[in-house]
Amino acid sequence: MDIEVDGPSFMIEDDPFETIVKHAPQPLPSIPLKYPQCNYAAAMQHQYANWKALLPTLVEPYLQYMACTLGKPLGTILDRISLCHTTDCGLKHTKILCLMFDHFTFVDVGSCKCSSLSKVLLDFGLFPSVPSQPRMAISMDLLALYRALFERSCDATYQHFGVCASYTLYTARFQFCQHRGE
Repeated sequence: MDIEVDGPSFMIEDDPFETIVKHAPQPLPSIPLKYPQCNYAAAMQHQYANWKALLPTLVEPYLQYMACTLGKPLGTILDRISLCHTTDCGLKHTKILCLMFDHFTFVDVGSCKCSSLSKVLLDFGLFPSVPSQPRMAISMDLLALYRALFERSCDATYQHFGVCASYTLYTARFQFCQHRGE
């Protein structure tokens, strides 16, 4: 391509835009999903049904734990926990991440036919994060702390709202009275 300018003529062989387009990265080919897309509502209903079936079985272990630990200092948890002491039950070990009051730790939890994983966790003061096959558990003491904080934050929010509402009311009344000359 010849360009006419005052002075010497220049020859531009390639258009710079075409060079950029030639060397631009090509889009990746679409990768098929390994798992088919699931129906979110159906998955939530399934999870709800699992919790609904599990929670009644955890009432007794929860009450026993609360009765045993009421008024006592926080205990420590061992690296390995299990309720079953027989050898013929077929003990299955699962590594669980446990969120404690002041730290987190991994615990090897033994469950079997006579004591489910959720019951073992609850007996040692840990609540499972999901109803079936949990991989994380939260300390009951930590949950109690968050419940207390939630209860107090609702009171504080309500009080804050009351203060803001009364301030707004008195400010509006004061401005109205000033406007009227009172």
